[in-house]
Amino acid sequence: LEDELAFADAPDFREAAQWLEAAPAGWTLDLGAGLGVNSFALVRRGHRVIAVDTSLERLRALRERAHRLGIAPDRLQLVVAAAESLPFPSGTLPRLFTHSVLIHTDLDRAGSELARVLPSGGRGAFAEPQPGNPFAWLYRRTLAPTAWAGITRYFGGARRRDLLHHFRAVESDDTVRPYYLFSFLAFVFQFGLPAPVWFHRLLVPLNRLDSALFRRFSRLRPLAWFAIMTVQKEPDTTSRT
Repeated sequence: LEDELAFADAPDFREAAQWLEAAPAGWTLDLGAGLGVNSFALVRRGHRVIAVDTSLERLRALRERAHRLGIAPDRLQLVVAAAESLPFPSGTLPRLFTHSVLIHTDLDRAGSELARVLPSGGRGAFAEPQPGNPFAWLYRRTLAPTAWAGITRYFGGARRRDLLHHFRAVESDDTVRPYYLFSFLAFVFQFGLPAPVWFHRLLVPLNRLDSALFRRFSRLRPLAWFAIMTVQKEPDTTSRT
């Protein structure tokens, strides 16, 4: 578990968490929590997390893992639900997080639900894989775990814009941040030969290189393996008659 948490502490996760931490206090929704590694990492940063997943079995395993880490129930709640039908009142969850989840959803319905539960001033951070990274493309076709074969949709420009539209946002350098071009190579030490120390030793310098390249050459942004889409819900100023 500690190794999994070390892998989760990657630059895209940290940026997403920092963005959410500037939102009003309240519960953080970890949508598609799976076995909980991102939920646990958020709890360790001080969040109170609602972990949502469609699988009761996964959430049972998550609960056992949380117990092993000593996470108190008042810091982590578990809910069985789908992204397209969230069982929460409108405007009640000020912090929304996903990581590699929205690619598996009906995006129009999921985006509408996420926008519904986010109150004015609330923030969302959605990290999703893009299709253009050449190293990821090669890895998927050669050495990747079999689970990667089930990933058939990615977050290209059209899907990014569709998601942002639900929050009345447009794609810009402020709302979409690219991650991992050459630094994808560090993930060999997560997925191929798990070694957290070597993962971070390689990831840190390569991520700095990638960040500089993305700033200097905007045409490289579509080659990022991941994009983080960040939104903040503004008050509805539409006049009513």
